[in-house]
Amino acid sequence: MFKVDVGIKVMSSVINLVKEANLKVVLSSLDCLQSLVQERKEAFSALINMTFDVLIPRLGDTKVSYSD
Repeated sequence: MFKVDVGIKVMSSVINLVKEANLKVVLSSLDCLQSLVQERKEAFSALINMTFDVLIPRLGDTKVSYSD
């Protein structure tokens, strides 16, 4: 398909698009990322920390909840 270096650059760009405010762009980026990861799992392993750093604030609740 493509070299690992190019794959990493493409995946990195797609991961950065998840930061966008436009929901359609984010959803399209996640679909694209899913396809890339399925095709190039070995290239994705180098970007896994970056991916979680972007996805957790976007999709998860990073606030600590305190209960009395």
